[in-house]
Amino acid sequence: MRLVFFAIVAATLLSVQGRAQVADSAHSRKEKGVSVLDRCFPKGGFGFIREGLYIDVDSAKNELRLNGKNTWTGKDRGTKEVVFVFEGRIWPPPSLPDGFDLSKVVVISFEGSIVRFVDFDKMSGGYYRRNPAK
Repeated sequence: MRLVFFAIVAATLLSVQGRAQVADSAHSRKEKGVSVLDRCFPKGGFGFIREGLYIDVDSAKNELRLNGKNTWTGKDRGTKEVVFVFEGRIWPPPSLPDGFDLSKVVVISFEGSIVRFVDFDKMSGGYYRRNPAK
């Protein structure tokens, strides 16, 4: 009788461990996916997207900083606007260059009080809430 009891306990424990491994693997796959639902928090008025690319969340315009020195300024803050960062430059949708490769692009969408981004090269994304206009 004891042998049957231990066999049942062992089978149950192995079953639970197997399910935990499946759940962990599904969870890690989810973390590697791209989601624009992940809220990010700016520091010092800038939202980090990737090395050398930042969103200015305090600006009265749609504004990005490239490599800390170069600035791209778009339309007024309340105006919706989408831009692509490809080969170290900002490209508005109608003027994409030859050789454009979406897998190497960062897409940034200015949507009023929120700025969303997707980095297809790093398979990451999220959004920043903009600080109220000053």
